[in-house]
Amino acid sequence: MRVRFNPGARLNLARHEVRIPTAARGPHYVLAFAAACALSGAYGFLQGAWPFGFVETVWMAVALRRWAKVRS
Repeated sequence: MRVRFNPGARLNLARHEVRIPTAARGPHYVLAFAAACALSGAYGFLQGAWPFGFVETVWMAVALRRWAKVRS
């Protein structure tokens, strides 16, 4: 099965490229990244691109763990 990404999904992937380097600035950036991953994951599942939704969910979990670590 081939998964096709529409322009919205491509925009979300580009967002990752921007958010990852800026996450080192502080906990607010990490939390914003986690929220964006949650929204992207929901979008992926609703679109039917479950591999994309799954990867976004994993990114969200990693970002929330990092946010908890940075915050304390």
